[in-house]
Amino acid sequence: MMIVNIIIKRGAMSEEIAILNKFLAEKKLRPSRQREIILSRFLSIEKHITPEELYDILKKRNPGIGSATVHRALKLFSLCGLAREVSLGDRKTHYEHTYEHKHHDHLICRKCGKTFEFFEPTIEKLQKEIAGKFDFAIENHTLELYGLCRKCRNIKESPRNQPPPEAEKGNLGGYHDRQNSFNRNGSE
Repeated sequence: MMIVNIIIKRGAMSEEIAILNKFLAEKKLRPSRQREIILSRFLSIEKHITPEELYDILKKRNPGIGSATVHRALKLFSLCGLAREVSLGDRKTHYEHTYEHKHHDHLICRKCGKTFEFFEPTIEKLQKEIAGKFDFAIENHTLELYGLCRKCRNIKESPRNQPPPEAEKGNLGGYHDRQNSFNRNGSE
């Protein structure tokens, strides 16, 4: 719990705490020291993170914080604009900071899970033009492009990963390539 007091005294996250507390008051929820600890740790991590990963980090120094509390806190942070949920192709929910962070989109490798963040003004302009044609007011958006990174495109398949010769002839009937994995290695 000392971590939160040190950080708040330095003012490093007083704005974020104020945003969270205002949101909690509007929803008639009480502020809690556990949420502040979770927010402090979340904001100190500059990468996409799952609730499970954040819980694993927190439980070492704060064993009283449960996994469900971390999940609920991240949802609250998302609802009040401090975080956003991101899908990175691995069927897990990841979170990233949004407060004081510029908008960006993602390129996600389907093989190794590496994520590249980018901002392209041309894409943003085109989205606004399309919305204008439909008289649509965009409030938020997420753009995730999936494919293979350079490294994964250049990896040659080893013979043990290749289908048997019979598969090429169509003699295995139910053969399916199951090499695609969605392991995420982190980014930033």
